[in-house]
Amino acid sequence: MKILLVFASAVLAATTEASQPAIAPRLVAAVPIVGSPEGALVYRVVYRLAEPGDKATDVTGVVIVPAGPAPAAGRNIVAWAHGTSDIADDCAPSTNSWLFSSIAGLSSLLRQGYIVAATDYRGLGGPGPHPYLVGPSAGHSVLDLVRAAREVPQESASNRFVVWGETQGSHATHWTAQLAASYAPELQLMGAAAAAPPVDLAANLTGNANATIRALLTALAGASWS
Repeated sequence: MKILLVFASAVLAATTEASQPAIAPRLVAAVPIVGSPEGALVYRVVYRLAEPGDKATDVTGVVIVPAGPAPAAGRNIVAWAHGTSDIADDCAPSTNSWLFSSIAGLSSLLRQGYIVAATDYRGLGGPGPHPYLVGPSAGHSVLDLVRAAREVPQESASNRFVVWGETQGSHATHWTAQLAASYAPELQLMGAAAAAPPVDLAANLTGNANATIRALLTALAGASWS
């Protein structure tokens, strides 16, 4: 944990914001919610996902802003990609009481001045099915939330970000890193950290030594992909 946070701190502090090409707005709504850690201001956001070749759809998530004034160069962003929580709408992290405890290192990141942006992913808490372990959708969900975080009024988010996650979120992390330059060139991805990524889905779904986990993952993938 400490290594990941130090890594995020180092790479974000080492760069300056580049010029940004114009993009279509992503933020649809940002509603403050209560119960935030470290005196932060938390918004539950609805934002627009505009995947290539598909019509735009709304996705939900949270943007957590640390207390205190923003630095002159803006607040850098840590995009958190959550692990498997199911594929039903009521399992979207942004609607659950365990939201803050599920974001690894949240308090430390806020104390260091980072905005933390955590997507629910497409179809969790928003319209349509959740494309579980569908890489491009996961990466686009993360990237468009980073864009939306920069549009939250008066919170001064920069275009510099890192992404990290675990299990399903580490899969999303890999895809975010792969797609960032082409899908969101106005953003500066400074690093990606993935814990326990499912990089071989066939092996993960059929060869997991834990029969319960294997059955759960197979059921979620089957329901999502059918």
